Amino acid sequence: MFVTRIILRKSLSQRCTSAARFLNTAHNTNADEKRNADRKKQTIFTNAALDYDKINDFASLGMHRIWRKAFIDRLGPTNNTKLIDMAGGTGATTIQFLEYVKDHNLKNCHVTVCDINEQMLDICKTKATNYDPSLITLVTADGENAPFENDSFNAYTICYGLRCCPNREKVLKEAYRILQPGGKFLCLETSNTNCKLAQGFYNMYGSYVLPVMGCMLGQQPIFDYLVESSKEFPDKETIKTMIEEAGFQQVTYESLGFGIMAIHSGIKA
Repeated sequence: MFVTRIILRKSLSQRCTSAARFLNTAHNTNADEKRNADRKKQTIFTNAALDYDKINDFASLGMHRIWRKAFIDRLGPTNNTKLIDMAGGTGATTIQFLEYVKDHNLKNCHVTVCDINEQMLDICKTKATNYDPSLITLVTADGENAPFENDSFNAYTICYGLRCCPNREKVLKEAYRILQPGGKFLCLETSNTNCKLAQGFYNMYGSYVLPVMGCMLGQQPIFDYLVESSKEFPDKETIKTMIEEAGFQQVTYESLGFGIMAIHSGIKA
């Protein structure tokens, strides 16, 4: 009996050890896969940085500029707006914000542009030379681990960036954390539409036209990434639920471009 117990304990110990090794191996494998995917994505955006604004023009037929303007209008900045533009990239949304501040003669405003890709931020820095440098700060970081104190900003924007984040729930929770009570959260992203004609054109354009443009510009990887990430992005109602689960209230969305784009918004209680 004593020998049997020893054998059973040894067998159980070996199984537990094997299970632990399996879990550790799986964890390490998943971590390695994530790091490799992140590096690949970084390389794609780094290589596309100089052409990124042109790529967005081709990808949206120039409509992204109109949508970003509508997005900032929807934000409705006022005096003392402290904005964080997460995944701000080359600064397309930031420039719209700065133009709004200038056109409305707003006082004591500031935007912090946050992106994980330094080459994209370099483009943003060049664009921002036409504006008061005290209005803008550039920070290299990702939305999942925002390097800011709680309640740091009263406005948060993310345009075409949420789909690039592996852990969207964490990004939304971080957005909630760094916003002040009463602060506004806005997200501009692609979406599926109930308009069959618009969805059909969008699918055809993404599947057949954009790959040709990617080849012509020598930027096939970024075009492929934008198309695939757009297809995989959740629908409006799912994103609305995710924003609510992060803690935001008064969560709504507004469709643009016959429903192929959407502005999601919420307020921190």
